[in-house]
Amino acid sequence: MDTSILGRLSNFNVGWPDAYGEAAQVRNLVYIYAESLERNYFDERLFPGLMPNLKALRAEALDFSELVQVPGSEFTIAGMVASQCGTPLFAVHHGNASSGLDTFMPGATCAGTVLRDSGFDLTFMQGASLTFSGKGNFYNTHGFQHIYGRENLATLGGDAATPLNAWGYYDDFLLDRAFERYQALSAAGQRFGLFLLTLDTHHYDGFLSPRCLREGVRYGDGRNSMLNAVACSDRLLGEFVRKIRAAPGGRDTVIVIASDHLAMNNPVYQQLETYPRKELFMVLDPSQPEGRQIDTPGTVLDAGVTVINLIGLDVSYGLGRDILRKPSLAAGRNDFDADLASWRDSILAFWGRRYLGREIMVDLSEQKIEFGGQWVRFPVLLQVTDRGEALPRFDFDAFEEFDAVDLFQELSNDDRFVWIDRCERIAVAWHTPRTDGYCAVWGRLDDAVHVHVIDASGKLSLSWRSSRWTQQDEVARVRARLAARRYPAQLSDGYEVRRYGLPDFLTKVDGLSHHEEGGRWSDADVAATVRLHFKEPLPTAFDVEIDAASYRGSVGAPVRIRAGNVERRMTFSELGSLNTAAFRHVSSTNVLEIIPAHPQRPIDIGESDDARRLGLFLRLVRIKEAPRGLATE
Repeated sequence: MDTSILGRLSNFNVGWPDAYGEAAQVRNLVYIYAESLERNYFDERLFPGLMPNLKALRAEALDFSELVQVPGSEFTIAGMVASQCGTPLFAVHHGNASSGLDTFMPGATCAGTVLRDSGFDLTFMQGASLTFSGKGNFYNTHGFQHIYGRENLATLGGDAATPLNAWGYYDDFLLDRAFERYQALSAAGQRFGLFLLTLDTHHYDGFLSPRCLREGVRYGDGRNSMLNAVACSDRLLGEFVRKIRAAPGGRDTVIVIASDHLAMNNPVYQQLETYPRKELFMVLDPSQPEGRQIDTPGTVLDAGVTVINLIGLDVSYGLGRDILRKPSLAAGRNDFDADLASWRDSILAFWGRRYLGREIMVDLSEQKIEFGGQWVRFPVLLQVTDRGEALPRFDFDAFEEFDAVDLFQELSNDDRFVWIDRCERIAVAWHTPRTDGYCAVWGRLDDAVHVHVIDASGKLSLSWRSSRWTQQDEVARVRARLAARRYPAQLSDGYEVRRYGLPDFLTKVDGLSHHEEGGRWSDADVAATVRLHFKEPLPTAFDVEIDAASYRGSVGAPVRIRAGNVERRMTFSELGSLNTAAFRHVSSTNVLEIIPAHPQRPIDIGESDDARRLGLFLRLVRIKEAPRGLATE
């Protein structure tokens, strides 16, 4: 292990530069993260004429042409952490789930801390939610005094009619607010840093800002929505930069336009992969107006350190280097990605150590737990080391409901753990007094496991004493039940669709989307029909009860229910209704099929950006065997 390098992770210095001459005067900074906007979008061989505005600005900029992405920088928050902290985003939880903690890598030195301590007034602005991926938490932890996102951006201007896309405010609205913020900061007379994140070029198809739609901005024949979004971003960013450069204080402001990460899967992804892919990183420095291409190899870890030195500070921290003066740390290394992986444990230490005592305080209203003076949101799985350190595992920002089961399966039988989740999830593997509310389970699989219903007392007292030795076949059963997501139930209990997992009498279900509060939608993109597969053949005579609601175009239309050779029809209201149909003389079958009528996409009718093909919202499906005397009807 290279201790001299790891020492850089926790040490930094800030002083005055010795090699910039006039640039020693500290300037203001505008740093723009352009969502997924990589260098290959500029390639005329791939996309002729796509980005004329940014291409013109690039000719006047310090254009770093050899900046590469590294592990731990491949998505937005990771790219921000890597560029600002000189450190890849490594975490024991999913990197996009960091809103679950009270702080964000508090042990790391990042650009915000350096600039704040140097007297800068710092603002971060974006159109998307600050909660997603913990971006608000990151900027709050690292020195930013003003943080704006979907939750509060409109307080700077706009009204309830301001349009939003699936992620938040369009870039035209963001950049208008950002320029107004720039003007206010510039007039205040204090040194400032304004950091922005665009979103219109987010995969898969991108979003076209209303201004570009009104002005007819499109690329080529306009059929490729992502390239239309890129063309729009080129125009909006070009206008924004030109306004800043023309404004009072413009000659005292360094402007950065950079990728947050390389583009992800989108309609032109294969074209982007035609040539080696590099991050966009260009710096418009008023003291160097001629512009030049910088071919020095570097990584995204070098971006923040290089920029902060350019604005007039002398900075060294993390794994970043000022590649205008020193080689990148990656230079000359045979496998820098492998080196980063080998330093993972040291990088994880930036999250701080969280140690469990004998008690955990639980706040049910805020859905968080507190121990050792720090809090973590739940549901959460804590892996507890021999030293009592709790490693939180969770994923709050996935679009589907968080499921700790897969994470639990990664634990060894002798790992100590604390799992706090909905009781219905815990009940899949361990008996709980009830299935509503929240429960906690802790212990070791190969030893005692304790289950507790969390009540309003707000306290969870942990005991790690063994009460018995768990047989290996019992451990195997627990793991199997978790893997299968099964809960005990009889056929007459029915399939409670709102409940986590499947009842024992079902082997699988086709055609349903993810769990939501109260049930699950049928999704014709998942499967054309909903099919419930039973372990045993259905009776030859039974009644089917279905509690469901229809989506828009399906309201009042007949939903076909089929079992073997028998088919019945039901209709459902938009709010939901309970219907019963009799099935008699049914041929042998293990499948009950539900065929929704006229599935629709909410996005197609302008209701929301949901692109699923919804038909029926199922709450309960129950099979009730017909009394013996009715079986021959």
